[in-house]
Amino acid sequence: MHRRWHRSLALLAAAALALSACGGSDDDDGGSSPSGAAVGDPVAGGTAKIGLVSEPRTLDPAFLGNNLTTNSLIGSALFGALFTQDPVSGELSPSMAESLETTDGGTTYQLVLQEGLTFSDGTPLDAEAVRANWARAKDIGLRAPVLAVGLGLGDLTVVDPLTFQFTLQRPTPNFGGAITTSALNWIGSPAALSQGQAAFDANPVGAGPFTLESWTRGGELRLVRNDSYWDAPKPYLEGLTLTVANDADQRYNALQSGATDAILNGSTQITARAEEAGFGIAAENTPNGGTEFLFNTTVAPFDDVRAREAVAKAIDLEAVSQAVWEGQASVPTSWFSDDSPFYTGDHLPGSDPERAEELFAELADEGKPVSFSIVTFPTPDSIGIAQAIQTQLSAYDDVTVEIDNRDFAGATGALTGKSHQAITAGVQFVDPEPQWWAHLHSESFSNYSGIKDDELDAALDEARAATDEGARRDAYERAEERTAEIYPVVLVAVTEETVITREDRLQGVVISGAGTVLVDGMWLSE
Repeated sequence: MHRRWHRSLALLAAAALALSACGGSDDDDGGSSPSGAAVGDPVAGGTAKIGLVSEPRTLDPAFLGNNLTTNSLIGSALFGALFTQDPVSGELSPSMAESLETTDGGTTYQLVLQEGLTFSDGTPLDAEAVRANWARAKDIGLRAPVLAVGLGLGDLTVVDPLTFQFTLQRPTPNFGGAITTSALNWIGSPAALSQGQAAFDANPVGAGPFTLESWTRGGELRLVRNDSYWDAPKPYLEGLTLTVANDADQRYNALQSGATDAILNGSTQITARAEEAGFGIAAENTPNGGTEFLFNTTVAPFDDVRAREAVAKAIDLEAVSQAVWEGQASVPTSWFSDDSPFYTGDHLPGSDPERAEELFAELADEGKPVSFSIVTFPTPDSIGIAQAIQTQLSAYDDVTVEIDNRDFAGATGALTGKSHQAITAGVQFVDPEPQWWAHLHSESFSNYSGIKDDELDAALDEARAATDEGARRDAYERAEERTAEIYPVVLVAVTEETVITREDRLQGVVISGAGTVLVDGMWLSE
């Protein structure tokens, strides 16, 4: 199979889309996209004040999370993007890269960069820079979050200054999505990274539309325009002032008071309140997957599938939505949204209190009453989900539930170290590759449920290796059906993310992939 994404083809496709969109803007510089539409022509100048959900631990690109509620806005601001991805179809478009090509079914790839790319310090962003960053991604000693994807990389080779070749441990014809939804998409200066994390945090060197002016931890992160950015006349803004509040109500209050021009938001009830109050939605994103209640299948009581099924059948997700999100969160019936090319029907089982009661009694009769704790992250949603589930399960005999509230570091450590019994978590993706394989395959580094099932593994392996879209869809349908039978997780709510702005103040906001907030096309209305 010969699979190739090329910049010229992407531009033709974008032009065709613009022509077919009745009433849509034909101004590419306006930043219109499936995730948001610009109003009018871009205006240069000004500093946008944006409220973020979480503060990065470091500005090292390998440690930045590439989704809306973690650090994707910071990553795209400092480092740009090799590729972007349509958040619905999953189609890849080149950005700083010119093309990505495989001719052997997804084992060997060549990535070609645009000519003339430079880091903000004037040094070249070339194939060696990509190789060095990706080598860090697969470095077990570094233990960066991107390692979950990096472990799938094989040989990394510089062919010439613009051409980088890499191999994969497993043939993956759709590996492009793994780049756009991970830190592989962000390239930092190898020379700057070699100076150590503290030095890089003080002076991060990337090729993105902005550079760091100052960072006060727990306070503001100020970015200024990179005048040497490759895609002139972008960026339109002179700067970004970023603040952080984990609590959605705090971010919304800052927007209401005028302290920010826009906020990143993953709370459905805040979106509803904002729309009712007349605030604008600058961009929105509803990826596949969603918010999860995740079991650790390697320890009691959830090493017994009956305990997992009992808890899953006992949870009324509509009641959880009402308790946590004022009824605004959508209850998922599939791992895929109905506009996804991989949607094949509603495969997720619903609640069944009678079956749950039967299983709880059966386990208790065997001397194994269900008793467990739920680890939570320090967010209202995470804590609210745990409390709602605890309340519902208290109505059943032979069940004991405790809540273990952690800070971000503690909860993340419990998740990645599999030291939890159950935990609130989440997974989101456009194309199922690579996140779904990584999330559920027994050989995956980031299979945090610890599920090990031959039938599920076989379906995921077949889907990963398939070159025919119909065969991929069939394999993912089998994987979805099997997941519904063995209960590694309960999918609690559909992820619905928005960028909310004050009086349409922030324009040109684009969400790529599963939640990468692109900033180079942003501008402030008069």
